[in-house]
Amino acid sequence: FYCHYVRTAPASAVSGAISIEHSALYRSQAAAPLGGATSMTAILDLHDSSLRFWHADVCLESPGYAWFDGSQFRFGLPAMRTQRRTPRAVNTRYWSQLSTQPLSPPLGQARHGADLVHAHLNELHQLASQPQSVLLTVPGSMDREALSLLLGIVEHLPFHIAGIVHRSAVIGAASGLNRGLHVELQLHQTLITPFSVDGDCVVAASSQVIPGEGMLALQDRLATAIAGSFVAQTRFDPLRSADAEQSLYDALPLALTTLQSQTEAQIAISGYSARITRDDLRGVGTAYSQMLEPLLSGDTPAVLENPLDLLPGLTLSVPHQNTSGAVIANVVAEGESQLLQAPEQLALNRKVPVVHTAAA
Repeated sequence: FYCHYVRTAPASAVSGAISIEHSALYRSQAAAPLGGATSMTAILDLHDSSLRFWHADVCLESPGYAWFDGSQFRFGLPAMRTQRRTPRAVNTRYWSQLSTQPLSPPLGQARHGADLVHAHLNELHQLASQPQSVLLTVPGSMDREALSLLLGIVEHLPFHIAGIVHRSAVIGAASGLNRGLHVELQLHQTLITPFSVDGDCVVAASSQVIPGEGMLALQDRLATAIAGSFVAQTRFDPLRSADAEQSLYDALPLALTTLQSQTEAQIAISGYSARITRDDLRGVGTAYSQMLEPLLSGDTPAVLENPLDLLPGLTLSVPHQNTSGAVIANVVAEGESQLLQAPEQLALNRKVPVVHTAAA
């Protein structure tokens, strides 16, 4: 259950756009900013399911996975695609539990999560052509202590922070709603953040965290359901082998995308093939809906951030719309002049200017 996988942007997207594949990241032409505006400042969205780094006409995407391969750290897709084979060599909590507490289990030469965050940011910065100035969008789950630690980490990196913005306020501004609830799927938890229009700004309120209901938990449930179909159809259980299990998890994105437009998808693992239907996976989305719905207000629209739109069986009785974190670049580009902060005034900004044109 992961919507970001290596792909190449269309060469015709924009003249001069970068269009190459990178082993760890998705690198492509960023979405065109609103109204044709361009952002002079790089933008980094700290969403651990998929960090995004926009700079000029480049967008990098990297899920918050860190893998120590025995000699060096590797981040993003390579780490994600080895997690089932080498679970003790991969860490997925260094963003959501950013601290200087010793890692457990240990991981290479990293002392704590802050070391992994430093290394991940350094890699992204280098791949993004080393911008000098970066504006951060952060989730409501990042508390004051973690944010302070993040600022300290950046002091040891070759760029400075140009501003810190609550990402739910940005998502809310892109939605066009006067008020709503942003539902955000992080790796280890779901986050629900109310937002509302106040004058000429969209303001994000305090977030509610639902632990244990993150993307990794949904992946596990989907994988279990698919493995059941394999056993029923072929008597082969892909969860009995680390290599086969990794292949199953790697196959999830394409299978879920296929099921958006077709009634079934074929998954082949280790010489065995199984037919997977939406009904096979519907129970996962139904259970998630039953968990989520009581936490939503019946008269307040929900804004569901991808990849929730890929989850079979997710149905809500409250009004809702789907969105993508990709809209962040557009909203920030339009309101950049009001979002920049002086170094001595850096603090989480919960207010984002109302968007006056539709977000792409």
